[in-house]
Amino acid sequence: MPINDFHKGTTLYARYLFQTSGSAIDISSDEITFMLKDSDEIVLTSSLDVASSGSIGYAILDVSSSLTNLSASCYQYEIFWHRSNGEDYVFEKTTVNILDRVLGSV
Repeated sequence: MPINDFHKGTTLYARYLFQTSGSAIDISSDEITFMLKDSDEIVLTSSLDVASSGSIGYAILDVSSSLTNLSASCYQYEIFWHRSNGEDYVFEKTTVNILDRVLGSV
């Protein structure tokens, strides 16, 4: 499920389920990386947590607000999956907008 647009300086949290043929797979020994790109330059890289729930197929993305305090713009991101058996996959690749923070009441 793609990440929704978010305001700069916001904690980014997402949970991804890895499965084949409808069944969750053990990803606890794999490496999963989130990369945010501005044109061809990587502006943010974060490893997903596979230790907590990886044995039941979940990887957790948790990026602190200090790291998402980037310029408001449209970015490309991808989630790169490196299997412990040496296979590599792009799990997700799309765009997301980082929006300016609006001051005042909501």
